[in-house]
Amino acid sequence: ARKQVGKLALDAEGAATGLLLAGDHALVLVETGGMYPAMIAKPVRPVDVRGPEVILVDLSGDQPRVLSRFEGEGDLVDARLTGTTARVVLRTPPRISFP
Repeated sequence: ARKQVGKLALDAEGAATGLLLAGDHALVLVETGGMYPAMIAKPVRPVDVRGPEVILVDLSGDQPRVLSRFEGEGDLVDARLTGTTARVVLRTPPRISFP
C-alpha cells in the first residue's frame, strides 16, 4: 500500500516529466520547453529560455528536501537509472557564429 508522507514545492519553471528513484533519493526531471525560438522568416537573437532541470531530492526524513539542482541547456531527451548511476541525455544545437 502506498501513502503520501510529505509534499515538496520544487520551484521549477516547467513540468516534471520524469522521476528516477534510488533508495531514499529521487531525481526529478523538469522539462521547460526547450531553448529553440519560434521559426520565423527573419533572423533573431536567441530567446533566453531556461533549460531542463535535474533536481535531487532526499526522501529519508519526515519531509522531502531538495539537495541539489542542475540546469542544463537545450532539450531533455531521455534518462535512465542503472544501480545508483543516473544518465541524463540533453540535446543542444551547435554554437556556430557565421560572419
